[in-house]
Amino acid sequence: MHETALADLSDLDRTFLAMSVDDGPAQMADVRRRMGDVTPQHANTYRRRLMAAGMIRQVSHGKVAFALPYLRDLLREHGAVYSIGPDDY
Repeated sequence: MHETALADLSDLDRTFLAMSVDDGPAQMADVRRRMGDVTPQHANTYRRRLMAAGMIRQVSHGKVAFALPYLRDLLREHGAVYSIGPDDY
């Protein structure tokens, strides 16, 4: 199920998901840095897209978490397959 959802994502969507390195909810400031120090507005575009796709959810102001069970584990184990590697962290 996760593989199908990940296949439809753009490269920047996948870079956003490098939040898998965080053990809990990710700070949007960290996500923006991993995306190449993009503006908050630019990162929010991808946040909204991933929320609409049901991949992530907002847990509090400035924090997001994975909405799909075990997605973090999949990305940590197989991130390179989905173009999410150490360079994205």
